Amino acid sequence: MAALLPDTTVLRICLADGVDRVRQAVRDLIDLQPDMQVIGEAADATALLSCLVEQHPDVVLLDARLAGAAPVAILLVRQVTPTLPIMVYMSNPAPGEADAALAAGACAFLPKDVLPHELLGVLRQVAARVPNPPNSTGLLTSQGGGNERDQNQIVGSYGPGGHAYWRVV
Repeated sequence: MAALLPDTTVLRICLADGVDRVRQAVRDLIDLQPDMQVIGEAADATALLSCLVEQHPDVVLLDARLAGAAPVAILLVRQVTPTLPIMVYMSNPAPGEADAALAAGACAFLPKDVLPHELLGVLRQVAARVPNPPNSTGLLTSQGGGNERDQNQIVGSYGPGGHAYWRVV
């Protein structure tokens, strides 16, 4: 997946999650990648807006519940940076939450229980705006608790409006 971005490009990420431990773990994972860098972190909506204005990230990795609900958080980002790719992730998404996030302008939606390489791969794809293979299917949420899936199976496709719909199988 690293080949999605040119060798000289470092993907600049604004990481927005209200849970300190989750932010730390995701930042540690991203910082291990030679082609990615967390340039700013946000624990709330105010810090997110500051990160967007001051740091100018290439992509936002956004906890859907940062501002109460995914559509609210996404609309905050869109007010400041209308075209910035937003990847939303969430623990235990309820039915309809992925649809709401994508309808509000997220480029991709993943549950938080994805494997590390899945999260990193989708981040790269969203930032590079690389379409998925034509034979992939557009599905939204993970199936089950996450332990039963094959590490190499992540599928997605660009749907209406160019959004990436993701499911880990």
